[in-house]
Amino acid sequence: MVAVVGVDGSGKSTVVTTIREWLSQEIDTVPIYFGTGAGRPSFVLWPFKLIVPLITPLVRTKPKGASHGKISDRPPGPLYSMLLMIWATAVAVDKRIKLSAAHRGANRGLVVITDRYPQNEIDGFNEGPLMSRLAVVPPWLRRFEATAYSLAHRLPPDLVIKLIVPPETCAKREPDMDPAVVTSRIEAIPRLRFSGAHVVSIDAQQPLADVIRAVKKEVWRIL
Repeated sequence: MVAVVGVDGSGKSTVVTTIREWLSQEIDTVPIYFGTGAGRPSFVLWPFKLIVPLITPLVRTKPKGASHGKISDRPPGPLYSMLLMIWATAVAVDKRIKLSAAHRGANRGLVVITDRYPQNEIDGFNEGPLMSRLAVVPPWLRRFEATAYSLAHRLPPDLVIKLIVPPETCAKREPDMDPAVVTSRIEAIPRLRFSGAHVVSIDAQQPLADVIRAVKKEVWRIL
């Protein structure tokens, strides 16, 4: 199993798509998207994603910890906290479902290529637990969320490819992201260890052809 990780704007989706097309010519591959953005959600997360556009206009500013839109320094209010608890629970279930599917595929001999991968080393972003942003959460609900990420920790990918880009590149590719958030997430990427996985960092600011060539080299080594 191969996991491609990095901040938004690092080119994860492009790399995953290109590598899958390359491998699919000779090997059965399965792509799995662990994020909550434009990728395909599980049947559990799908209805919540449909509701998000309806709720977003009600939340004009987002509390600290959010990444896109207008962000304030205020702690989450009651409405935002309730919505985030519901969302985080659905996301945790979604990740458990996809983790199970990923490892079933890998055990059958398929090459599973994931865009992102759940982790519990850093809370709040990079596919980590979300409820850490909230001061008050029922203990049982916090434990429920944690189980999805601890499962990912126990079942790491074989190869993790970190796409490294500077803040300026992210700002160009994701102009709606808060600059301070971009900087903090880029600084956090090197701290992700994915215990048990072979981890490789690749400069994703270089020309795409060079990025793909470097990724292919690392993928080929584990096949």
